[in-house]
Amino acid sequence: MPFELKDKDLISIQQARELIAKAKDAFLEYKNYPQEQVDKIVKAMFEAGYEHRKDSQSLQSKRQELGNGKTKN
Repeated sequence: MPFELKDKDLISIQQARELIAKAKDAFLEYKNYPQEQVDKIVKAMFEAGYEHRKDSQSLQSKRQELGNGKTKN
């Protein structure tokens, strides 16, 4: 039976470690790409984010509406 984390702090630390490992793998792959290829990738990332900005704004608005107003900071 695999070990399952239940503590939210430990879970977030583990998630950060996993993201760092993925970032390192990406760096090792991208570091040898020619600049033109990196430019194309960055442009595609920007365009994808820009296209979905309304979705992100909507989610943020919904999050701000959740919870008890008395306990919000």
